[in-house]
Amino acid sequence: MRCYRHCQELQRLHRLHIRAAIKAGANREEVAETVSVAIMMGGGPGYMYGARALKAFDQLSQ
Repeated sequence: MRCYRHCQELQRLHRLHIRAAIKAGANREEVAETVSVAIMMGGGPGYMYGARALKAFDQLSQ
């Protein structure tokens, strides 16, 4: 249950940060570049969270 709540909180934070990026004028290419840096710095977790961030961007930018 604790892990489930943690995952829910991370998803909420992804949406929050992606909304802020969109509001600031970021495009998908810029978000993808940021994700690539996160992957280089964080490895596997960066890859997983980065994929979720790009998915959130795609959903919220429509």
